Amino acid sequence: MAPFFVASYRLHLQRQAIETVVAAANLVDRDPISVALIERGEVTTPTEKFASTRLRSMGEELFDRQGKILDVSVISDVLLAPQFPTWSPVFMVERPVAPLVVSAILVASALLALWLNVFPAYLLIMSLSAVIVVPAVSQGYFSVAFVTAGMTALVLSFALCIRLLLALLGGRWGWCAVAQTLIRESIRLRISVSFIAIVLIALPLLPIFIDGSSPLRYQIQTFMSRSLDIAYVCAACMTLTLGCATVAFEIRDRQIWQLMTKPLDRFQYLLG
Repeated sequence: MAPFFVASYRLHLQRQAIETVVAAANLVDRDPISVALIERGEVTTPTEKFASTRLRSMGEELFDRQGKILDVSVISDVLLAPQFPTWSPVFMVERPVAPLVVSAILVASALLALWLNVFPAYLLIMSLSAVIVVPAVSQGYFSVAFVTAGMTALVLSFALCIRLLLALLGGRWGWCAVAQTLIRESIRLRISVSFIAIVLIALPLLPIFIDGSSPLRYQIQTFMSRSLDIAYVCAACMTLTLGCATVAFEIRDRQIWQLMTKPLDRFQYLLG
């Protein structure tokens, strides 16, 4: 995460320098900062000079009636757009806190995998993902890297959540035993895995089919809408299939007869 943090911190310092300079501009006074901004699209900080033809085309639209900048963040965003590294997702370097949050999530997931005794498998999946992601980024295949990283995150999240759920259901209550058996049975029958696989494959592929030329808010809305639809349909179908199949199989195989002879009432069985 060090390269991401270094890049994000550098952009953060540049953003602060640009916004500090342009905040002092006043078009009414025709100071050098405002003149350079509307005539050449330039902003000069104590250490660097930034320029953008887009800012020059915007001209006086950047200022209000009093001659002050309407929004300094717009200027910094436009000027820093070419400074973003091509090898990194924008969200990872846009703010210095992003690499720290991602690092914290990775450390937490690794510790959870270690506690659940699945760290070797966790490390293997991460290594296989890195084998694909790193060459893809270096060769400029960012879509491949993004999809691979997304699938890896979803697979690890699903596996860790299942293991954590099984660990939490290790209590002595009857419904916990029923629920734990249900989860193990669903994994053995590949019922839940089949639906989860659809979600794991479909969600990372969604951004590829979204029009990249549309505004960002529309892209986010489209992704959220389609991803929620896919997840809802898969979850609903999985719940119906798993619930009906489990009860039917237990009645067919007469497993429920053994359960009902134990100190387990019907409510606990249905709850589990």
